[in-house]
Amino acid sequence: MADLFNQQADQQLQREAPLAARMRPRTLEEFLGQQEMVGKGRLLYNAIEQDTPFSMILWGPPGTGKTWAARHISEHVTSGDKSRVRLVQFHPAMSYESFVQGLQPVADDGGRITFDVVDGAVVEFAGRARNDDRPHVLVIDEINRANVPKVLGELIYLLEYRGDEDALKLQYQKPDQTFSLPEN
Repeated sequence: MADLFNQQADQQLQREAPLAARMRPRTLEEFLGQQEMVGKGRLLYNAIEQDTPFSMILWGPPGTGKTWAARHISEHVTSGDKSRVRLVQFHPAMSYESFVQGLQPVADDGGRITFDVVDGAVVEFAGRARNDDRPHVLVIDEINRANVPKVLGELIYLLEYRGDEDALKLQYQKPDQTFSLPEN
C-alpha cells in the first residue's frame, strides 16, 4: 500500500509543479529544437555516445536549456554519479582566489592572524578527479558574468593542455609545487 500512496503523492506533486518544471525535457532525446547540437550524427551526440566528451561552451539566450543540457550531459558521462560532477556558477564577485586558489586569514589561539593557502573549487575538484580514473565533469554556469581571464588565470592554458607534463605553478603555490588538470 505504501507504493500506491507514494505514487499518488508523486502525481500530485507533478500536477502542482510549475509549468516550466512539468514541460522540461527529461532526456536528451526530448531536447526539442536542438538537433544541431544533440541530433544523431552531430558532434555532441557522437561524443556522448562514444564516451569521448570534450571541453565546450554552450551559448544562447536565457532560458534555452544550456544549464539543463550541461547537467544531462554530465549525468550521462558520469553514469549518474553526482559526486563526479561539480557545478560552479560564476557571478561578478567571483575571484581567482575562490575558484582556483587563494589566501584565507586564520586566527591562532593567541589571536594572531596568519594566512593559509586554501584551494578553490577547481583545485579541490581536480584533486578528487586525480584519485579516480572515471570521468569527472566541471560545469561552469553563467561564465559571462565574471571577469573570465581574472578568474581563470593559468586555467585558460590548463583547460586545453592536460596532464602532469603541462603542469604550471599557480600564484599561491610554494616554489617547488605545480598544478595540472587531470585527463579525466
